[in-house]
Amino acid sequence: MGFANLVGDGLSMGVGSYLSTKSKREYQQSERDREYWEVENYPEGEIHEIREIYRRKGFAGEDLERAVKVITSNKDIWVETMMNEELGIIKEEGHPFFSGLSTSLAFMVAGFIPLLFFVLALAVPSISGYAFQMSVLLTAITLFAVGSLKVLVTQTSWWKSGLEMLLVGGATAVGAYLVGYMLQGLAKI
Repeated sequence: MGFANLVGDGLSMGVGSYLSTKSKREYQQSERDREYWEVENYPEGEIHEIREIYRRKGFAGEDLERAVKVITSNKDIWVETMMNEELGIIKEEGHPFFSGLSTSLAFMVAGFIPLLFFVLALAVPSISGYAFQMSVLLTAITLFAVGSLKVLVTQTSWWKSGLEMLLVGGATAVGAYLVGYMLQGLAKI
């Protein structure tokens, strides 16, 4: 049951990531197309918007006009500037398929950790009585380690980040366990 759930959830997470990334890309492209249309059909209004964006950034006088002239002299740069500065949209890199695949694989690899001792117990029956406790311990260590590694991106305290991941992930696991425990009677029906 655990493996079927792991694969099903992993595939679901991957498909969700793929569709989310694809939808985000489609939205960005529609906004980009709209900006190109506005640049071509209402250049005065778009020039005014560029001028206001850079005025708010502190440009004035000749510097402001020079910046506006440079940006609006190239439609691609002009549109990307509008996308970034006006709409707050940063161009996405990578393909939605790979986003979905990496999400799915990461979920399945991480999700296998709690099952590891149960698989080992099949090969080494003497540890089967401790499989659950060892699974909980290994999962807790993994959650703390992953949270600690987050510091490579966030530059925050490694132990606070590890503890946060352990507590949030642990609470989620306890919640899932309790739901499973309460519903176990349904499986016997």
